[in-house]
Amino acid sequence: MPRRPDRISPGQLAALRLSASGYTAREIARRLDTTETGIHLRLNAAAHTLGARSRTHAVAVALRVGLLRLDEVEMGREPAQVPASRPEGASGPRFPNRPATGRQKPTQPICDERNAA
Repeated sequence: MPRRPDRISPGQLAALRLSASGYTAREIARRLDTTETGIHLRLNAAAHTLGARSRTHAVAVALRVGLLRLDEVEMGREPAQVPASRPEGASGPRFPNRPATGRQKPTQPICDERNAA
């Protein structure tokens, strides 16, 4: 249930509106001329203020209590494209600071008093 929908700031409402339209935090940050972290903070604060369990739930609550209207939301916007796991033509290790094989297994078994007999 909404806690205090009247306490939503204009910045939080703008971020919620763009989030409802399908924009990512990075895209919202560019449109509102702020940082991606700032957008995450705005959306999380709005969700908390509305008593929502998630950002998606916050959008639903904002629509239900009248903070957002469907005519304000860009319907039919294509969702942000998720990049492929590796760009075409990429070579080399995916994480250059990690060993190529991940965690190394111990070469010798670990012995302690319990299994040393």
